[in-house]
Amino acid sequence: MSRMIRPRQWHWQGREADGQRRRGEWVAHGEAAVRLALRRQYPQMTITHVAPGRRQTPSARTRSADASDLVRRLATLIGAGVPLSAALDVLARGAHTRGLKRLASRIAQDVAQGHPLALAMARASHRFGSVDCQLIAAAELSGQLGPTLARLSAHYDHAKGIRDKLQRALTYPLTVLAVALAVIAALLQWVIPEFERLFASAAGGGLPLPLLTRWLIDLSRASLNNGPWVLACAGAAGLILAAAVRRSPRMRRQRDRCLLHLPGAGRIIHMMSAARWARTLGTLLDAGVALPDAMDAAASACGNLVMQHAAHEVHRKVARGARLATCLEADARWPLAIAQLVVIGEESGTLGRMLNQAAGLLDEEASHALVSTCATLEPMMITFLGLLIGGMVLAMYLPMFQLGYGVA
Repeated sequence: MSRMIRPRQWHWQGREADGQRRRGEWVAHGEAAVRLALRRQYPQMTITHVAPGRRQTPSARTRSADASDLVRRLATLIGAGVPLSAALDVLARGAHTRGLKRLASRIAQDVAQGHPLALAMARASHRFGSVDCQLIAAAELSGQLGPTLARLSAHYDHAKGIRDKLQRALTYPLTVLAVALAVIAALLQWVIPEFERLFASAAGGGLPLPLLTRWLIDLSRASLNNGPWVLACAGAAGLILAAAVRRSPRMRRQRDRCLLHLPGAGRIIHMMSAARWARTLGTLLDAGVALPDAMDAAASACGNLVMQHAAHEVHRKVARGARLATCLEADARWPLAIAQLVVIGEESGTLGRMLNQAAGLLDEEASHALVSTCATLEPMMITFLGLLIGGMVLAMYLPMFQLGYGVA
């Protein structure tokens, strides 16, 4: 998934229809969100300049469960006809967790001061991404805040379900791998040195050792002498590489391209990225956001820079007058299921609903592929690790067999 971007302050300038110039500040996650919000709030004004200001740092960390609970409960209250300010006050007073109470109180305070809900949520927590705030801003202007919050809550629940399924699928293989690595480290650090001392004292130290045993003893000596340094250097190299990737868009793009070409996992990442784009675009369209603005926001939800670049290419072609379905069909990076359902959506006027259906199909296919890959990986991993540990144990006992035959 993509790294969460904190909102920042933006300085904007514009010109009214009568030529009068205006300027101000706006807090949002990106320039596109600023332009969309200003265009909706000041429809007669032409935005001439938007420049970034300082970052907005939330006063405290917020758990994803608190953010999800806030959206779910707020959708229920507004759907029942409770005004926004009263609903936020109810959440702030009746929250069952401290984090939810703090989050609702901060949002309620900003809304009471006259800020839009989308801006208040962006300022309160980085858990509400740019697409979420853009969706809420469009819902406030269209009067569809309750249904939009319900749709956003369902999106949060769906994302949590995918994360839970991924964790369950990877728990067993990763546990087996961690235990196997711990056993191998214990053998190299403590067991094999004991066998080496035993072999040195057996037969006056003149016991010939098999090649595999000698190689394993040399590996154990190297791990004892240089193991801490190797681990420290590997950790430092990993931290340096992670920092370089975080700072360099080119390296992040290369990393994401490599992820898409991983055997088995690359196809799953590709489908999940395309599904996020389709679901975000469909949700924004259903909320009444115009297609160009929705495509601009949905591109950042892909979570993979290669797919994000592909989404921007589709956006540029659509902006030049091409059909969305034609653009998706012409690009092999987009699954065929999206293009087929987009054709139906464009012809029937239900593009948002068809995109959400395509996202559901891709998520289901990715889930099946993940379960199948893990089911195939588990026996292969167990077999390989069993052979590796069994081979190490056998290499240590081979000289014992030779010694027994010599005594006999």
